[in-house]
Amino acid sequence: MKINLTEMKTGEKGVVADIEGGEAFIKKITNMGLRKGSTAQILSRNIWCGPLTVRIGRTRIAIGYGMAKKILVEVKRGK
Repeated sequence: MKINLTEMKTGEKGVVADIEGGEAFIKKITNMGLRKGSTAQILSRNIWCGPLTVRIGRTRIAIGYGMAKKILVEVKRGK
């Protein structure tokens, strides 16, 4: 199932499937280490649309809510 980073739960992992946005946005995100095919795990999140802390490999980054909505990940959830 494809969802954006803001819909993931704390501790949940997913594989980056797509990054929506302009050329500058995609370049900024990929420079942070978030690329298609990389595994992302949500470490912490703010309930009220604040930034998310994401682990990519051994790196931790903080992503604003608006940016996180543009990053689609493939997650496996039980039914």
